[in-house]
Amino acid sequence: NTGDIRDDFVRTKLPNGVELITSKSGVEGELLGFLEHGSQESGEFILDEISFAAGNKTLKSSSREQLKNLAKILKAYPNTEIVINGYTDNLGVKAHNLRLSRERASYVLQELARIGVDKSRMTAKGFGDDHPVASNNSEEGRMRNRRISIYVTPK
Repeated sequence: NTGDIRDDFVRTKLPNGVELITSKSGVEGELLGFLEHGSQESGEFILDEISFAAGNKTLKSSSREQLKNLAKILKAYPNTEIVINGYTDNLGVKAHNLRLSRERASYVLQELARIGVDKSRMTAKGFGDDHPVASNNSEEGRMRNRRISIYVTPK
């Protein structure tokens, strides 16, 4: 029974006893499934709720909940190490996009550290407009390319 939680959310008890409430379709559930199975492989997860103000490294307030959830998950799996990857669309100067993607990934790392994840478990990298996941010929595609992902390193 989910009690007061709407049908599109799920309540999960993490190994350290902390309760996590997430969207059934969110990346948090995918990440948990990956970590619970103790995979010896790596995995990359796009943080679907992380977004920034246009052209800068300031997180939108709507990103805070997913960051808190990610921190809870990482604290519950203390041996997990991640690389935080930043990407941009291809609008603007390539060098600026590369710098912006690095700054955004670093900002996410700093925020996770601020809420209790050990910095030694995290690395931040920026790739600018390299590795698009969609066409940059539409606004929808450019939005998908402006992303932060985490890469869970093999255990």
